[in-house]
Amino acid sequence: TELDEIMATERAALDDLEAQAHESGDRRREEVTQDVVAERRSELGALPDNLAGRLRALAGYEFTSSEARERFDELTEGLRQEVVQSYLDQAAGAALASDPEGRDRLRRALDGLNTMLEQREAGVDLDPSFERFMEEFGDIFPGGARSLDELLAQLSER
Repeated sequence: TELDEIMATERAALDDLEAQAHESGDRRREEVTQDVVAERRSELGALPDNLAGRLRALAGYEFTSSEARERFDELTEGLRQEVVQSYLDQAAGAALASDPEGRDRLRRALDGLNTMLEQREAGVDLDPSFERFMEEFGDIFPGGARSLDELLAQLSER
């Protein structure tokens, strides 16, 4: 899978980092590098078995390989878009049977969700805040999500 390839790239980068430190002949650099590499390998080894848990854990992981980080970011963004699109497709089908006011509210909720995803991708603060979004549209997205990541994970599990 793509995630397995990303993990292999990261593990290879850790091996390279360790080899470079060893080849440098600098004992202190080698010790520090070994500690860092051991910690990162431990983090990778402790990842949950389920995909959603792995993705959440890796979102906060400090990648050694910039290539692995970029590929991970692309993977998560692609998954987010697929989840949102799937939810949009399901919601659109349900909205067709509801009243015009319900369809308009659903459209505003999905627009707000897309806006938050775009803002997060751009690295800016969410406006509206996630809390404000859930106050207005939480009934559309049941599950009690406390963050955008939790909401996306819940949607992906549906």
